Amino acid sequence: MNVLLEVDNVSFSYRHQHKIFFKKIKPASQLAVANVTFKLNQGESLGVVGESGSGKSTLARLLVKLMQPDQGQILYREKNIFSKAYRRQEYAKCVQLIFQDPLSSLNPRRTVLQTITEVLAYYYRPEGMLNNKQSIQVKASELIAEVGLTPEAFSYYPHELSGGQRQRLALARALAVSPELLVADEVVSALDVSVQAQIIQLMQLLLKERGLSLIFISHDLAVIQQLTTHVLVMFQGQIVESLPAQALDQAKHPYTQSLIKAIPVLDPIKRHQYAMDLEVVSAVSQQGCAYLARCQQAQLKCQREPPVLTHTGGKKQQIACWYAD
Repeated sequence: MNVLLEVDNVSFSYRHQHKIFFKKIKPASQLAVANVTFKLNQGESLGVVGESGSGKSTLARLLVKLMQPDQGQILYREKNIFSKAYRRQEYAKCVQLIFQDPLSSLNPRRTVLQTITEVLAYYYRPEGMLNNKQSIQVKASELIAEVGLTPEAFSYYPHELSGGQRQRLALARALAVSPELLVADEVVSALDVSVQAQIIQLMQLLLKERGLSLIFISHDLAVIQQLTTHVLVMFQGQIVESLPAQALDQAKHPYTQSLIKAIPVLDPIKRHQYAMDLEVVSAVSQQGCAYLARCQQAQLKCQREPPVLTHTGGKKQQIACWYAD
C-alpha cells in the first residue's frame, strides 16, 4: 500500500506561563500528545476515539501544521511537513481540517458563495487554473451543490444557516482545494441524530467519489464504525489500542472496553452494572501505565513500567496493556 501520512513518535506539551506579583515563574507544562506513532495509507479512513482531554484535537492540529510537535516527525508522502518541502499554502492543498464548530471558523462577513470563491481565488488564480471571476463562480457553485446546499443558500451568511448547513459549507470549503486527506474533528458531535446521519452519508459519498483519505476524530464509537476502517484509541495523549473498526467488539484494552460499555443501553440492570464498572478515580499516573488509576486489573508491574503498544490477535490489532485478555 502507498503510505500517505506517517506519524513517528510525536509528542506535544502545552506550556502555561504564570505570574506572581508581576514576577514570571517557570512555565508549567501539560503533556497533550505522548509518543504517538501510526501510518495512514492512501484511500484509507482512520478513526481516532477517546474521551475529552485525551489529545485527539491536539493531534488534529499537529497534523495540519497549526502547531509543531516537541519531538518526533510527521511525514506526508515521505517528506517532513515542517520542512521547506511543504510551505503552508502547498501543504493546505494536500490536507484540510474541518473544525467541530464551523460557525467560529467561518468568516461572518462572507456569504456562502463568497466563502468558497475566496478560497478558489486564493489558491488557484495565481496558477492560472481559474483565471477569471466567472470560472471561479461556476466552480464554487458546483462545490456548494455537491455538498447538498441549494442555490437559495448562496447569499446566506453563516449565522443564517442551520448547524447542518454550516457543516456542509465547512466541508465545501475544505474540498475547494481538492485535498487528498481530510482531518475531521468532531464534525457531527453538535448535531442532532437525523442531521448527523445526513452528514455521515454525505461524507461516505464524497470519500468514495473523490477517493479521499480520512482521519475522523470522535468520541462516538457508532459514528467511527460507519466512517472508518481502522481505529486508534487515545487516553491521556497516548494510543492505548489500535484495531479494525469492525472488530471493536473484540477490544482487549480495559479503557476501550469501558468506552464500549459507556454506550447507552435500555436494560436498567446492565445500565447500573456499567455505571459501577465505569466509576473512576480522578488521578493521573506520573509513571507506569497511564490508565493505572482507573484500571481494575492493575498490578505491581503496571505501577513500575509503562506498557508498550504491541501486536496481539493478528497484525491489525495493537494494545498497550500488560494483562489484557
